[in-house]
Amino acid sequence: MPRNEKKSKQSSKKSTVKRTSVTKPTAEKPKAATPGVTAVAKPAVVETAVTKAPTVQTPEVKTAAVAEAQVASVAATPVIDRELLATLIGELRSMDADRAREAAVSLGGIRDVSSTEALISVLNNTEGYFHSVVRSAAAASLGQLGDVRALEALTRTVDDEMAEASAEAVRALALLGDEKAVDTLVAVLRNTNGYYLPVVRLAAVHGLAKFKTDRAKEELSYVASDSYEDSVIRDAASNATR
Repeated sequence: MPRNEKKSKQSSKKSTVKRTSVTKPTAEKPKAATPGVTAVAKPAVVETAVTKAPTVQTPEVKTAAVAEAQVASVAATPVIDRELLATLIGELRSMDADRAREAAVSLGGIRDVSSTEALISVLNNTEGYFHSVVRSAAAASLGQLGDVRALEALTRTVDDEMAEASAEAVRALALLGDEKAVDTLVAVLRNTNGYYLPVVRLAAVHGLAKFKTDRAKEELSYVASDSYEDSVIRDAASNATR
């Protein structure tokens, strides 16, 4: 971008002896005074004010800036590898539970909702095929995807016989942020039938803390003041109400 430079003009007058000489501007250094000649005081430098013109982008600069912004925007947008996505969905049914679990985790990391239905199928587990570690990973990934279509499947998975899958479903419901999940989390925390292990109830405390509804706040306050409650859960509820 061009810069405006201030220019100053300096004028000087020659010494006057008996006659008045004509003053001419000069860029040369003044000569030493001649003996016997009265020196005339050097005139003050008069600086001409130069008004800066507003900086204006030329069309070429604007075009370059817009192009750069567009490139940055494209670079920031993740490109989904559809072939990889299909491969990972297929690996959910791998006979190797660890491999299937890793596929479920990867699908959550890709964050593409096109894998929601496949992960829901893992939670539904209608054939009793999927290992608990795969169900747990699928629940966690659905929380990452944030697709509300998973709400019903996650709600059912809260009652999974394996505590790990149940806890992940509770955490995922909190991440979805749908207030319909509050009743489910309250039921887990109250644990009237003694079904839920402490790890699942603790997840429910942290999950309720993400909701700002009166129902969630009231439940956390009640648990925080319940002297009969497990100390870990009571303390967690107390911290959540601060």
